[in-house]
Amino acid sequence: MTARTEKEETGRSLKFTKRPLGQVLIEGQFITPQELNLALEVQKSTSEPLGAVLVRMGALDPVDLRAALTAQKALATLEDAVNAVAGPRQPLGELLLRAKRITPVQFEFAFSEHKRTGEMFGEALLRLGYITQRELDAILRFQRHLENPNHSSINFRLGEILIYTKKITREQLEHALEKQRIARKKLGDVLVDAGYVLPPHVDWGLKVQDKLLTASLTAVLSLASISDANGSPGPEVADEKETMNAALRPVSNMKVLRQTGEIVVTNSDIGRGYVDSDGATIIEIKNDCPRGYMLTFDSAGTTFREVHVSGPGIHSILENGSGIIAQPHVGRGAVRLELSYRFMLSDGIRAGTYAWPLTVSVNPL
Repeated sequence: MTARTEKEETGRSLKFTKRPLGQVLIEGQFITPQELNLALEVQKSTSEPLGAVLVRMGALDPVDLRAALTAQKALATLEDAVNAVAGPRQPLGELLLRAKRITPVQFEFAFSEHKRTGEMFGEALLRLGYITQRELDAILRFQRHLENPNHSSINFRLGEILIYTKKITREQLEHALEKQRIARKKLGDVLVDAGYVLPPHVDWGLKVQDKLLTASLTAVLSLASISDANGSPGPEVADEKETMNAALRPVSNMKVLRQTGEIVVTNSDIGRGYVDSDGATIIEIKNDCPRGYMLTFDSAGTTFREVHVSGPGIHSILENGSGIIAQPHVGRGAVRLELSYRFMLSDGIRAGTYAWPLTVSVNPL
């Protein structure tokens, strides 16, 4: 069998990683998931382009659609997505939170570990298993491009956004850029001073730029994850030592043996201010990290103001139901935990049956 040419491989990669318009719109927060689902249902019967359906529904502005279509073309591959950045520099943690790759609880714990150990924040995230090596490599390159305007995407710069959304002309942009080099002012201010746009146009352009940044950032992490899953090279190939270190990193696994699916709140519970759920979660944990492991709880509701968690060696209070409980290493084999909860109810809660409001995950310390 003959080897594939570089062009054929590139074509396969582009076909595999090209991002659907709906995905770009969601990741850039141009529309909500509900609006996308409704538009897709309408599209089944009309066969219209998705963007046209969303515009006709009033869910998407035509100029926002033009910006999203430009972004779609710029996010076909991981390398493209890394390069498709423009905007102010942002810290690593804020970028990961923006892309919803880590939770606020994970951010706080990783930051505390960074302070405690003196390791880099990215290294703490990696050690805790919150992100992969490829994701870290990709987002650090993304961050460096933000710091260097010469590397930022032309299409994602404010001036270009205002051009392809027909707010200004190419000649006006070039004139404003020339004035900016002399006045050393922000481009938006120069455009307003020259009478080419109004302040709301600049504000809108900056908001679109911010949405495009979020879309490209989310694409970077998503495409880096695809590289992990398929074993294809990431933006920077790790050396042999890094590969060995990754293989030796501690691992924690969790098996859910039982999880209550709902919580019932009665008028009596409301009267005393809390509801108990005994033995609601039973999990089995395998952990090979000598430092121990951590249970991460995330809240999926607002029916309570804090949660008391109890179990073998566990007596913790989680504010708003989110937090991390560190557990010691207990040797080889599996650890079985049966967890009970006391939910301190929020004001205004009504009696009824609610979906179970907590998720739990495990990571090595």
